[in-house]
Amino acid sequence: MEQVDNRLAVETPEGVAFELDLAGVLPRAAAYVVDLMLRMGVLTAFGMAMIPFGGFGDGVILIAAFVIVWAYYPLFEVLWEGQTPGKRVFGLRTVNRDGTHVGWYGAVVRNLIRVVDMMPVGYVAGLVAMVTSGRFQRLGDIAGDTVVVYRRSALTMAEQRRLPPVEPVQLSLVLSGEEQQAVVAFAERYATLGRDRSDELASIVMSELGVSNRREATNTLHGAAQRIVRWG
Repeated sequence: MEQVDNRLAVETPEGVAFELDLAGVLPRAAAYVVDLMLRMGVLTAFGMAMIPFGGFGDGVILIAAFVIVWAYYPLFEVLWEGQTPGKRVFGLRTVNRDGTHVGWYGAVVRNLIRVVDMMPVGYVAGLVAMVTSGRFQRLGDIAGDTVVVYRRSALTMAEQRRLPPVEPVQLSLVLSGEEQQAVVAFAERYATLGRDRSDELASIVMSELGVSNRREATNTLHGAAQRIVRWG
């Protein structure tokens, strides 16, 4: 599968360059099939469970179908670090085009446009867009400014960016792409900022981080930066 894939060069504001391994048509199609089978299986099981409830059950099934169709991808991609079950099976992730973790905007937009990618039948529009985009982006990816990459790209990216050697930290809040860039840039500047200046800057967001002192805020941001570039 990987012979037809490509790489995307990304450069940080500090001039540190790294490459993301873009996933091509075949692995993405395989991941889609796994997700489709999972969704259909869950919906079928749910439908069978609702049969005894008659008309009320039919209404519940319609609501469940709506959630499974429209919420499945955004929820998994935002809360499961860019991965759906299908993508996890094949070692893929959805990320922003700059390599940061996809947020609600990108995840929602790319999946709303999925209905356009499916036109006129069998994902023809999406397939044409992927083949011609140069980054294997379907129309939803282009609209959401996202790409699908191999998970191993995260390890390469983490190795190439000079971050403080701390353990990754999962923040309790969801960051936008710009906020993720700011957190990573803050960590990358640690060598030039120094501990005191880093603590002073980190204190600005102490309340948002839910910590009680400057030093803990700095460590939390550094850990979050590791999490962002490694995706866990």
